[in-house]
Amino acid sequence: MYEVILHLSPHQKEAIEDSGLGNLLKINKIHIDRNLCNEITRSYDKEKKAFNINGTFVTMTLDDIDCLLGLPSKGDEIFEAPKINNHELFNLYKKEGQTIITLQALWEAIINSSSYDDHFIRRFIIFSIGSFICPTTQRYVRSEYLNLVDDIDKMRELNWSSLTLNQLLKCILKFREKKTNIEGNVCLLQIWYWEKVRIDKLATTIYYSCCQRPLTQYWDKKNVGTRN
Repeated sequence: MYEVILHLSPHQKEAIEDSGLGNLLKINKIHIDRNLCNEITRSYDKEKKAFNINGTFVTMTLDDIDCLLGLPSKGDEIFEAPKINNHELFNLYKKEGQTIITLQALWEAIINSSSYDDHFIRRFIIFSIGSFICPTTQRYVRSEYLNLVDDIDKMRELNWSSLTLNQLLKCILKFREKKTNIEGNVCLLQIWYWEKVRIDKLATTIYYSCCQRPLTQYWDKKNVGTRN
């Protein structure tokens, strides 16, 4: 994700900003501590829908996601993308000869293009879904996510924060039941934990009036090193 952002031109970044999802451009490159994420995941209580952190149950809320990622959080919650086949966009964004939309194909199309039209925006958001918002262990993006980017003008009205949160919680339950590799937005999980568990106490909120959202922009390699 971070590497793709580095390749974007000012016009391309402006187009993404105009789509309402410009805060994706503020994601820094950080190391994911899989052991820590697994530990956080194992602390999740299905009945309470909360994480047991040092004996205190803490929920991850849409307000948390708004503060951390700055993704649109208004409107109806999204639990899954509509399961409707969008053959036109699918055929445009998959690589010739392939039957899936791979992250590699999206990567190549983005970094090798100087365009900043609707197709560029869709490719970038779909790549963001597959690599950051709703990532899996697979190297492709499920085709139903195309339905979320079909209408560029309406993308800013979608509750993207709920999508990444609900998919993460779903993946956490799957991990607890099947002990598979944790999927979902583990970057969000890790940063959320860091913001909640401060040096001297467990924070009740992660909102800072003195800091501009999204808070993820402040978590770079240097700051991560202070927590490891």
